[in-house]
Amino acid sequence: MVEEILTIIDKNHPPSPSKSHILEDVLKPQCVKYLEGEYKKKYDAKIRKMKALEEQLVKCRAELATMVTSAFLQSHQMDHLHIELMDAQVTINQHAKDHHIIDEKLIAIENENKRLQSLLVIEEFKKSVAFKMIVQDHIQEARDHIYGVEVKALELECMEEGFIRGTIRFDHVCYVMSCYEEILSDTGEALSATASQSDRETTPMGFDLRLPDSVTIANEAEPKSAVEDTASDGAKKAGSEAKGMRRDLADRTMAA
Repeated sequence: MVEEILTIIDKNHPPSPSKSHILEDVLKPQCVKYLEGEYKKKYDAKIRKMKALEEQLVKCRAELATMVTSAFLQSHQMDHLHIELMDAQVTINQHAKDHHIIDEKLIAIENENKRLQSLLVIEEFKKSVAFKMIVQDHIQEARDHIYGVEVKALELECMEEGFIRGTIRFDHVCYVMSCYEEILSDTGEALSATASQSDRETTPMGFDLRLPDSVTIANEAEPKSAVEDTASDGAKKAGSEAKGMRRDLADRTMAA
């Protein structure tokens, strides 16, 4: 009805910005009431719609606040979880390092165990009869080598050194003996001349200037005893040196 009235108005009087023409029928009380009722219905519908929109807006605001709160809580929880994750990563890295250290210690312990096991086997083998026989064989071989090669070589060397030293001493003794014999020959000639003269005359005091036979015999025996003493000393010294070298070789062999 209202639309028909508005249509009639629009047809008879085109709209203008300054004036609005209303028909007289429209201003009747019945039409006014009807229009008021229609407008009131539209107004009430709009109010209800606005209220519904407001309620929806309130709900949306509440949901948004809830979502913001949830997002904040989730963000805080994510930060907390990130911190826990970092701590867990540090703990995992530390556990990995500890595990690596433990593995190295286990490897070292296993190696030490193997070494101790080998030492135990060696000790058990040392206690066995076979090891003693092997050691005795090696000792006997070393002794045979020492006495068969090195000691003989040292004996030959000592003999050569003793021979050379004895030759030098013998030459020296021969030289001393020659000098001593010259002195004795000169002394003997002088004594013989004195003895021949004493046969003819005596001293004013009545003493005989001839030497006794014991002195002559002692003088003649003296070079021989010196030579014998020198030779015996050289032989003894060479023997003692050979014995000392043998002892040194035996000590070195036993130490090795």
